Amino acid sequence: MRYAGTLIAVRDLGRSRTFYRTVLGLEGKEDRDGNVVLPGGVVLRRTDPPGPDGGHGPSDGALWFEESDMDAFLERLHGLDGTEVREGPDGQRIAHLRDPDGHGIEVSEDMGSVVRRLLSDGLTAEQTAERMGVPLSYVWDRLTGW
Repeated sequence: MRYAGTLIAVRDLGRSRTFYRTVLGLEGKEDRDGNVVLPGGVVLRRTDPPGPDGGHGPSDGALWFEESDMDAFLERLHGLDGTEVREGPDGQRIAHLRDPDGHGIEVSEDMGSVVRRLLSDGLTAEQTAERMGVPLSYVWDRLTGW
């Protein structure tokens, strides 16, 4: 597992991006999911109040990790109260949990592992790209160690 950054849940992504740029001088770049990634690994994520999928709500934040062996990680979570796991439309599995003091933690399956899992499930590279909503080159980049 690797630390991927800190997520800050925001109601208005544009307003927050402007705040971090004008007040703190941090210029963010938009990633493929529409999040704004600031220098130092802080990610601004537009979100609604938490719902049944266990997502993070406004005024909430989370430590964000990426896991290459999501199956093993999910096995370690088995039976842990308050854990929510979902699979996004792109096939990425994401676990939301809280530490003993209530701090949010998000563990996402790294995208290279998503690509390899979808291919091993029988999808072609083209079908994998379509499922993930990415160009075919993204799939090949993840397979070749991008």
